[in-house]
Amino acid sequence: MLKLSLFRSGWLIVAIALTACQPTAVAPTIAPSTATAAVPPTRTPRPEPSETAEPAPIALTSSAFEAQGEIPDRFACPSFGENISPALTWGPVPGGTQSLALLVTDPDAGQFIHWLVANIPPDAAGFAEGQIAAGAVEGTTGIGEPGWFGPCPDATHRYVFALYALDVATDLDPGFGLIDFRMATDGHIVGQGQLVGLYTP
Repeated sequence: MLKLSLFRSGWLIVAIALTACQPTAVAPTIAPSTATAAVPPTRTPRPEPSETAEPAPIALTSSAFEAQGEIPDRFACPSFGENISPALTWGPVPGGTQSLALLVTDPDAGQFIHWLVANIPPDAAGFAEGQIAAGAVEGTTGIGEPGWFGPCPDATHRYVFALYALDVATDLDPGFGLIDFRMATDGHIVGQGQLVGLYTP
């Protein structure tokens, strides 16, 4: 019995010793994540479109006819008159005006072009009858020729004289077309005057 007790005691000591020799379990260390949270890109807010200032009004008159009045025969096309351009007077123009441009159309004939004038000096105050200001040039009308082409309708039509004050100096060549005119004036109109006359054949 004594031997059996000693044998059991010996095994107990060995078991304790083996247990003591086992490495201590260490909880795994979790390394801190180096990844940063995704930050949404900063967006620059789109600027609101700036309001386009309305062109300043310019008084445009003619000694040949009154607004909404009848244009005399002498200013009509060769079939009805002498095909002379009417006298025009305008002013004042807005400060900063670098040049002026004139467009005359017939809205009752599909915006038929009767007169195109550009490169008008900013200090010009009008045109004499049958003339344009020094330095100005005339573009091509609806009949394919430069200069004034007077009213030539088959019934009463309106003729819109539109004067534009521009913040740029145009440099169009004689005989320029409507596309050239639009390219030179679009986005540069700081003042505008209008005169409407009627013609009845």
